[in-house]
Amino acid sequence: MMKRLFVSLGLSIAAAHTMAAAGDFNFLTIQDGKIINTTAYKAEAVHAEAVKWIATLKKPINVETMMTVVNAMPAKDRCANFLSVAVALTMVEEGYKNVSELTKNSLQNLFYTIQDVNKKTQVTCRKANT
Repeated sequence: MMKRLFVSLGLSIAAAHTMAAAGDFNFLTIQDGKIINTTAYKAEAVHAEAVKWIATLKKPINVETMMTVVNAMPAKDRCANFLSVAVALTMVEEGYKNVSELTKNSLQNLFYTIQDVNKKTQVTCRKANT
């Protein structure tokens, strides 16, 4: 499942965890087929955000609260969070980070919540072609 996710993000599973060595890249927010935002990222910063998500989601988060927060996010913020949560999930699923089942489930719930809101608002998040 995660391999398919990262192909759709324009990343490979190996790249998701080892991006820190890759330097900078651009990530696109696309709505209704048009690029509405391009954000330059430092791979180390994405990795750091992923680690923060893992730490933050050690406590359960109410799904309705999660949905309310995600719905209130601008599209570009959802894409930034989508990227860092996807990297966090990869780190967990590939065994780079050991976490509780609760944390893993919370990461998955957040990932799918962002994905659902993006689908409803016709937003796509992906790495720019280089």
